[in-house]
Amino acid sequence: MSAESLTPLYFNLFLAAAARKIMQSQAIIFREANRPSLESVTLPPQQATDVTIEIHYSGISAGTETSIISGTRTHNGTFPLVSGYMAAGEIQFVGSEVKGFTAGDRVVSWGSRLNSVNSVWGAHMAHHVCDSASVTHVPDSVNLWDAAAWVPPRVGLNAVEVSAVSKDDIVLVSGQGVIGFFFAQWARMRGARVVALEPDPKRSDMARSLADIIVIDPTQGDLDENILVACGEGTRFLDGFE
Repeated sequence: MSAESLTPLYFNLFLAAAARKIMQSQAIIFREANRPSLESVTLPPQQATDVTIEIHYSGISAGTETSIISGTRTHNGTFPLVSGYMAAGEIQFVGSEVKGFTAGDRVVSWGSRLNSVNSVWGAHMAHHVCDSASVTHVPDSVNLWDAAAWVPPRVGLNAVEVSAVSKDDIVLVSGQGVIGFFFAQWARMRGARVVALEPDPKRSDMARSLADIIVIDPTQGDLDENILVACGEGTRFLDGFE
């Protein structure tokens, strides 16, 4: 009897049994600082609320991950470890209590649980076994290559939401690296007037080209005066969030 001929109930049981058989995967493991190796790992058993994802791409965080794999940052976990916290792929199996997801869905994931080594947060693996609550659907219009870098835009959006940026605000962003860039873009989409500080010409040009953002080179002229001119007279500055 083929899987396709089974009733939906038995088909789900078939998938759950198949998921339990996928016990091995491949992962990039750091057993010591700055020395990665591709190794086989044993996946944890899939629980009722879990999904098993076949990963197509995982994104690399130049900041957080560098500090982890170099051994500088240890409070999230120590060697041996699998790092990374953003990846995209397709669901292979769903647990019996999973709602809103099915096999074949394209999703993004933080990472996978692991037993044999530490998961920090375990994105750089061929498969993820994780709770479905930590998984998000990828729209059909977005390819998985782009979706795998989903966290930096989300960080920028979170900053805009926490600070409740609106069209009545003037937002000053220090730097147009990845996080600052997305924060500025989201703030502009909320209608705020955005002024960014960035000395690098390429970053400045990109920020200007993608949104109506004022970019100031902090190494040129009187910085305080340039900011006041860009923001307008009567601007009141607040430190941090209220």
